[in-house]
Amino acid sequence: MKYDKINLLYRTPISAFAPGILYKDLENNLRKNELLHYAYDLSGKEPLNLKEFLKYPVLCINGSWEPLFDIVKSISGRQFVAELNSELLFKGDHYKGLKKFIIPKFFRIGKYFKILKEEPRRRSKEFFEEFKMLFKINISKDYSYPYKVMEERSKYFNLYFSAFEEELNKYFGKACYWYCPWVDTDLLNNIAFPLSNKILFVGAIHRERINFFKQDKNKIIEIRNTAPKKDSIENIKELCKLINNYKYTICPIGVTDKYIPGKIYEYMACKRLCFCYLPEGSAFRIQRLFENGKEIVYFKTFPELEEKYRYYLKNPKKADLIAQAGYKKIREYHNADIRAKRFAEIILHHANGGRYDKSFNNISLFGGKSILKL
Repeated sequence: MKYDKINLLYRTPISAFAPGILYKDLENNLRKNELLHYAYDLSGKEPLNLKEFLKYPVLCINGSWEPLFDIVKSISGRQFVAELNSELLFKGDHYKGLKKFIIPKFFRIGKYFKILKEEPRRRSKEFFEEFKMLFKINISKDYSYPYKVMEERSKYFNLYFSAFEEELNKYFGKACYWYCPWVDTDLLNNIAFPLSNKILFVGAIHRERINFFKQDKNKIIEIRNTAPKKDSIENIKELCKLINNYKYTICPIGVTDKYIPGKIYEYMACKRLCFCYLPEGSAFRIQRLFENGKEIVYFKTFPELEEKYRYYLKNPKKADLIAQAGYKKIREYHNADIRAKRFAEIILHHANGGRYDKSFNNISLFGGKSILKL
């Protein structure tokens, strides 16, 4: 049998700020393109139909972790299984120093309990397993724990997708392809005229970010977050409204300096100029995806950021052109429709007997330039 569709396994995250909507968006676009046979969201109400699940190759999102891993074990060896890992689930010390950030976050759960109470479908087991993983990392200080789990369970997977551009050859001898984030371009858009010329930051403050924001003596950055809603779509809509209040946005260093957070895609999807921190000696692909000064503005130090910010304050038309170009790039290359087709194409290639094909990692598939210009 030659496969022409795939199955999808995921769970909508507990956190109101997690990108669960993107997983549903991926499901919807696989179905729209007639590439989906069966999808199962573990946090839903319906039981798993194992018979249907075994008919086609499976794409798992963070399938190495409980409670999804229980399902992966039941299908491994009986069907082709691919795994898409988020940036947190990889080797490195990016958990180090997060103790003061993560543990209090999970103890300050009054607002999350409210969400859980209003959404019974979100199972307490999911919350407990996620908390247990974070707790073990911080208490034991074993910051390679996520990688060790993945390595131990790699025998259950046939293929990997990774957001880390430098680690594609380290997935336990299995084929691995690079991917970058995508956004829901139906929900994130340019819906309002900006009210503020300050720089907006949306996200968590931890580790290097603490020292970074301490340098903002002139208060050019405003840190804002939206209040969590019980519905994931409402969360995205609130984020969109917040971003639209600002003309400028910023993406500082991420949880790990080997990865540019997906926040830049959300900013640019709303047609906002994004100042993006560029790590030394890494993130080479991002520089080919978005051209400096034309679709995005990179910086390496806070003084450089402040200098460039002042420049665009004096040249608002140039800022608008950059925001427009970034907006166009996101909508053309970084939406769920494009990403769904890519994942399905690669999985079907391998499930039908194909070998590793480096052309699937060509940066031009993501709208990037083949020659790096610095």
